[in-house]
Order: sequence, then C-alpha cells, then structure tokens
Amino acid sequence: MSDSSIAFDQAASYYDDTRGFPPGIDREVGAFIANAGGLDANSQVLEIGIGTGRIALPLAAHVGGIVGVDLAIPMMQRLRHKRQAYAGRIDLIQGDILQLPLADASFDAGLMVHILHLVPDPQQAVRELARVLKP
Repeated sequence: MSDSSIAFDQAASYYDDTRGFPPGIDREVGAFIANAGGLDANSQVLEIGIGTGRIALPLAAHVGGIVGVDLAIPMMQRLRHKRQAYAGRIDLIQGDILQLPLADASFDAGLMVHILHLVPDPQQAVRELARVLKP
C-alpha cells in the first residue's frame, strides 16, 4: 500500500466535507462533462480515483454506467452508501491505476481528477487509461 492510499484511507471520514460542490452545481458538472465528452445514455465511463463519488454521482444521470477504480476502500465505502439513487449504474473496483484490473477497449470515456500528482509513474497511468478506452 502506498503512502497516498494510506492518507486517503484516513481522510475518507471528512473528504466529502472538504471537497464538495456548492448546492446545485453538481448537476451542472455532470451535464457539462457528458456534453463535453459527447457521452449519452449508452456510454460506459471509467473514473480512476473515484473516491467518494464527487464526479461520478452527478455524471451517472447522463451515462449508461460508470466503473470506478480506487485504492482507498474507505472512500469507496462512503460512495457505496451514496450511490443507491443510481442503482446498478456505478460499479466499484479496488485497484491500482498503474495496473488496472480491466479488459482492453472496455470504455467509451475515462476520467482522472486530481490523481496524477499522487501517482509514482504518471506516464504509466495514462498508458493504462488509454489501454482500457475504446479506439
């Protein structure tokens, strides 16, 4: 386990309080990402470093499904409680960005928000994201 994952395990209890959007902005963020990415109700999206779902939750209303990968189990546990409104549309996997446990060409789009500065090999992280995206 890396120092970063340990830090985020410990931060899970207050992460939402310090990283949220102002009321109503989350819906706008989800719509903006979907529109900018050309995503629709059939799109399958990967979010690496999904955390507590700050991006995934508002985006889920606009896409077919989201798979989130994160090292920090406590962060994903918080998201599990919040994702009930999006039954079956957000799946969570514990995994490492440098070696994603996902098949090649599986997703229409991918997101990494505030992640690369925490990764020991950012170029490998980008290669992994590219590997799992459809051409």
